[in-house]
Amino acid sequence: MGTGRFRLAVTFLLFVTFLSQVAFSQSAVTVSTGEASAVTTNSATLNGTINPGGSAAAAWFEWGTSTALGTRSDVQTFSEGTSAIAFTQSLRNLQPHTTYYYRAVGYRPV
Repeated sequence: MGTGRFRLAVTFLLFVTFLSQVAFSQSAVTVSTGEASAVTTNSATLNGTINPGGSAAAAWFEWGTSTALGTRSDVQTFSEGTSAIAFTQSLRNLQPHTTYYYRAVGYRPV
């Protein structure tokens, strides 16, 4: 399975900066990383979509203060749909004046 990545920088007025890394796959599962929303000085909501491509799939977010990320959300599972499904993760206790990197990740069990 081939993958690719690119970064999108999003800066908010509250001095919390999020840089998303969009991960995508060439398989039938399609995942997109959306912009962070509801950003405050110490919290934010990560947004993504997944298209399971007709089979059960799972998705989660990875984030951290460097491109190594380091933290992973709980896995969310999705049924055998063929259209995009939104999923989110609320983050709390973030540090003000800090850049956070994040990405949405999708997976289909073999």
